[in-house]
Amino acid sequence: MARWEAITPLMRNARVNWECELERVGKLQWWDQVKGKVEGFPDSPVVHHIHPVALVGNFSRKPLITVAMLRKIWSGPSVSDDRLTELANEINANMADYRLDTELRLAHFFAQVRQEVGPAFWLVEVLSYSPAGLKENFMYFRNRPSEAEAYGKTPTHEADQQEIANRAYNGISGVASLGNGSIDSGDGWRYRGRGLKQLTGKYNYREFNSAYSSIWPGENVDFLRNPDLLAQMKYGVRSAVFFWLNARLYEIADQTTPANMDQQVDDITRAVNKHTGSYANRRDNFHNILNNRIFREIDQ
Repeated sequence: MARWEAITPLMRNARVNWECELERVGKLQWWDQVKGKVEGFPDSPVVHHIHPVALVGNFSRKPLITVAMLRKIWSGPSVSDDRLTELANEINANMADYRLDTELRLAHFFAQVRQEVGPAFWLVEVLSYSPAGLKENFMYFRNRPSEAEAYGKTPTHEADQQEIANRAYNGISGVASLGNGSIDSGDGWRYRGRGLKQLTGKYNYREFNSAYSSIWPGENVDFLRNPDLLAQMKYGVRSAVFFWLNARLYEIADQTTPANMDQQVDDITRAVNKHTGSYANRRDNFHNILNNRIFREIDQ
């Protein structure tokens, strides 16, 4: 206050107003009360000015997902840092809106994503199955073992992935709930799995397409006409986020406790891919992420 009080003799006719101003300034001073008494505050009488907006921003900044965190989930050299950077950037810019803003939510989300895209981070479904794999994973081929032999990968020929998709995902004798047309329509291949969640089937593409502009306005995109857009990281992430939000899976994540965590993972898996044989793998993914505290900083 000494510097302010030194001006007092100069105030003459405005003395009363100046004394009121001194009182106001005095109430704003707090350094003497905290210097050397609050952890992190120096004893020095010198105070550096920080703009209030910047100060609040420093206090409130949310920790971000880093490539180093994601590298603990995808450690293979075939997954580039650039790919993981794209993934992190899309989520970091929208963590609260995406309901991916706690350690538990991220552990559940990435437990599913890791299983869907695999260790090589495929954003487009790979259907290079052996005949045995086709019969194990798809009802269509279980009922037609000769076609599994014809189109599956064998020592004498590669898998015919387009024919596999058109048959396995056709809406007549394959999986009607996907909303695809017949084998000849080509919908099975056109709307095969893409994105972090491996969005599959015309019905699911249409649902995502219809909701997209309300969640991400200002973009003129059509995923029914251009399904390959989901092979781009931005849209691949958003397709998974749409499902996460639409199915309110974050609410299941929020209810996770040490006693029920396996059940919570299974409940989310059931929503993502009900008939998958990978329930145990997804539980393992979740435990790996949570036990290693990969996203622990997000809760800080």
